[in-house]
Amino acid sequence: EDGIRDAQESRGLGDVYKRQIIRKVKDGEKEMFGEIVERYMKQAYSVALYWTGDIHLAWDVSQEAFLRIFRGIKKFDETRPFFPYLYRVILNVVKRMKIKKREEGIHGIVVPVEDDPQSSMEKEEMIERLKKGIEGLDEKDREIIYLRHYAGLSYREIAEALDIPIGTVMSRLYYARKRLSQWMKEYMNS
Repeated sequence: EDGIRDAQESRGLGDVYKRQIIRKVKDGEKEMFGEIVERYMKQAYSVALYWTGDIHLAWDVSQEAFLRIFRGIKKFDETRPFFPYLYRVILNVVKRMKIKKREEGIHGIVVPVEDDPQSSMEKEEMIERLKKGIEGLDEKDREIIYLRHYAGLSYREIAEALDIPIGTVMSRLYYARKRLSQWMKEYMNS
């Protein structure tokens, strides 16, 4: 059954399925909300972990976000994408709890394992440099890079999540990448 749903999502039918689930929850089938949580828990946790930097707080934040969404599900417009809405709720929970991201950097960047230790060390070093570069950006730049390159959202989904026009998303992403690239050049030359 999950394989069928995943195949449907890859063909664009997943949005219709998700809308049907949300409609059922709105119509009183509260137990269906579990399917929404199941589908989005990994993404919610990932976003919360990014913004809190703490595995335990991230779990609490994602749970609180789903609880808030469940309580206010009647207000959600199921014709709109769900993840951008979930993202905004998570950010609101993080802000409300006054949780600040730890100084340790971007979480979740994984170094691929390779047979060549030299190549692996070079990649690890490059990722560390990249983390430092991203940490050096202002919050808006870090956020837009995170949403596009870590969370993998489309421009439209980022626009929804941040409640800004797609043109602004493209512009912010362009300048954030440019600042990161400049930082990397300066770092490599120092």
